[in-house]
Amino acid sequence: MSVDSPTVKYREADSPGVKYQNYLLVTVVIMLTGAAVALNQFKVPTLMTNLSDIFSMPMSKTAWTMSIFTVAGIFLALPTGGLAQKFDPKKLLIAAALFVGVGALLGSFATSGNMLIFSRGVEGVGQVFFAIAGPLAVARYVEPAKIGSAMGIWATWLPIGQIVAFNLSPVLFGSIGWSGVWLVFGVVAFIMALAVGFLVKGPEDSSSSISAGESPVIREANAKTSEAFTNKNLWYLYFSWVLFNVVLFAVLTYTPTFLKESGMDVSKAAFVTSLPMILGIFASMILGNISDRINSKKKLYVFTSVVIGLGAALMFTSTGTLLYLGVFLCGLSMGAPGLAMAAVPEIAKKPELFSVSMALMILWQNVGIVVGSSSLILMMGSWTVVGMVLIPAALIGAGLAAAAKFK
Repeated sequence: MSVDSPTVKYREADSPGVKYQNYLLVTVVIMLTGAAVALNQFKVPTLMTNLSDIFSMPMSKTAWTMSIFTVAGIFLALPTGGLAQKFDPKKLLIAAALFVGVGALLGSFATSGNMLIFSRGVEGVGQVFFAIAGPLAVARYVEPAKIGSAMGIWATWLPIGQIVAFNLSPVLFGSIGWSGVWLVFGVVAFIMALAVGFLVKGPEDSSSSISAGESPVIREANAKTSEAFTNKNLWYLYFSWVLFNVVLFAVLTYTPTFLKESGMDVSKAAFVTSLPMILGIFASMILGNISDRINSKKKLYVFTSVVIGLGAALMFTSTGTLLYLGVFLCGLSMGAPGLAMAAVPEIAKKPELFSVSMALMILWQNVGIVVGSSSLILMMGSWTVVGMVLIPAALIGAGLAAAAKFK
């Protein structure tokens, strides 16, 4: 991708005469679009053994139906950021939902494991599109005073979609089979593409000749997007975000194993591990609202970066009351994604840098996911060591976040 490419530059969000849609309407539609993406992404885990049998694939190959999403995130984040410079985020949101819907439709007709994995790759493209375009859309279509609250609501897309998928996929599988699950969830994605198209409108600028409902944009040639790669404050945020995701995905990936080895029932271990995501839905909205009230994202993001380390340590070393304290702390830390994404435009400063900066956030997020869910965690020798290592990792992340200059 060229670092000196034509970009779309938006007028200052607080310029006189700019009118916005109701922020709740815009944000909820964007969030539900993301939930449809996550619904499709996470339809596989509860059906993985079934798919392995149906397509006669070893579990190591079946696992690629999930791993392909992380691979897509790493390799497609920057190219998608380039697209986001040239196209309105609304168009990318629609494209995201369409990719997911088409991928699900293709998958429903899969006759081999390779075809199924390919279709999941198509869905993965949609997931990358949404992960980048979602926060950009919130930043551009929501009034500045409500950005924190809006990002808090937006950030619930992943846990909501995941929870619904985990509970609905097995039920639908029992009645309409795996291909039926793919078709139903694909239709949901298509519906959300239509919802974005009809319900999300750009801010209106009554002080210019811009048409009502269109995004107030002007073209700027040769924008120096290379600045997104040289802004040290962005790199502080990127690396803090990597470490946050390392800790988070170590918990989500390996806590069930620790709890089962400690004597907990398999179903209970899975439920306990899902609790932080459930609590995170509320934490994200509450902390987003608080950030608007105190006019600070940084304080809360640093706080959540510290808290997740303490929570992770407790979840890897306890099975009693302290385990549930760890669950609560990890759930509270799930307010971090909305805060981190909301910080990107503020640190990047120039609108023409938003897309590339957000793409780098998603790229590094996926690096954190890969490390946190990798066998490197198992190589530490004991679960106690894992828990103790995650504390300094989280604290370093908090320190990097504190070093970044943003409110």
